[in-house]
Amino acid sequence: MYAFLHDRARVLHGLGERLRSDGALVIITPTAGNTPEERRGIALDEDEIALVRSGWETTERHDADGLAVLILRGPCHADAVAVEKGPTAGRALSGALAVVADASGRVLLGRSRHGMLELPGGKNEPGEDFARAAVRELVEETGLVAGPEDAHVLSLLLDACHGVPRITAVVRITAWTGVLANGEPQLFGRWEWYDLHALACAGPVFTPAAHALACVWSGIIPGLPPVTAYPLAVGQPPVPG
Repeated sequence: MYAFLHDRARVLHGLGERLRSDGALVIITPTAGNTPEERRGIALDEDEIALVRSGWETTERHDADGLAVLILRGPCHADAVAVEKGPTAGRALSGALAVVADASGRVLLGRSRHGMLELPGGKNEPGEDFARAAVRELVEETGLVAGPEDAHVLSLLLDACHGVPRITAVVRITAWTGVLANGEPQLFGRWEWYDLHALACAGPVFTPAAHALACVWSGIIPGLPPVTAYPLAVGQPPVPG
């Protein structure tokens, strides 16, 4: 059943919280390398298997007859902590992050190849404002489509990354269409909708994304490093959730 779940991180987190101290979760799945192309949707590839095994105290893998047997033990969560990527060659950084929620109030986050959770977003192109940058990055990375009129800049965040000044625009997306997909698999392993109450134990979160989430839902991730925030969106539509 696991290959057919859309919100795998949420389900694993919930199951991990319900295990006894000596309990184990066992997942048996076909592997993509042993599955015909037309049936690949029933199988997990190696990147997905690595995501399944992350966050557990101990994991075992056994392979037999084209199947992977994963045995997971220990709590499936870790305290959320803000982390950075490697140093940049630029003299300054500016970009926009899109905060998107579904009808159930869950927020969209991607598990990046850097081993952390991130919001959709990235650097704005020359002459591109923050709202349009957030909308562009959203469709490029996730397949979800929003118009500039649905993108509201809530705040500008000022901090530094490895000594380089950084400005991040927090852009709230209030309406969108489309089907969630992974448009840049070289950068992200998977996009999922995350329950807000689970974010405090979501493990590593990219620092600007953690600050952006806190702009929308105050206190959602505790213990964040310092940042200077300049709220902008006075009188904009209220944020659900």
